[in-house]
Amino acid sequence: MNSFTFSESRVLEYNSFTFNLVLQNALSAGCSVQIQFPSEFLIPDVATGSCRLIGVFGISSSATCQFTSNKMVISDPFGSTDSKGNDNIRFTIGNNYVRNPTSTRPTTTGIVIKSVSASGNQIDDWSGSKFTATENTLTSVTVTPSS
Repeated sequence: MNSFTFSESRVLEYNSFTFNLVLQNALSAGCSVQIQFPSEFLIPDVATGSCRLIGVFGISSSATCQFTSNKMVISDPFGSTDSKGNDNIRFTIGNNYVRNPTSTRPTTTGIVIKSVSASGNQIDDWSGSKFTATENTLTSVTVTPSS
């Protein structure tokens, strides 16, 4: 079962996402895993080599990632080997990449996850629910009288 969790729900806060995925179909070397975030998230483009995954399970150390137009692409998640199908992978996108939407309205789409073959054909496809950010709250205020 595919799922993701997030660390922060407040408007405009930086967020980390942990993905637990089961890629049901076999994938050959050269494939990719693609995660499309809704356009309301504020995500800078991040070149290959600058993007880092943490808490990785089931992904090759030679895999690379990048962000372009709110899409994260993990290239060669299994390195130079083919997957057999029903592969479990887990990874976290650290909180310095994804910033929550600017409002508390639900996003127009959910997060979409795909596995794509080396030739560009979509293999697996999963869509999560829409994301709704919460309001920031003021936890304390200090008033200092002026003279």
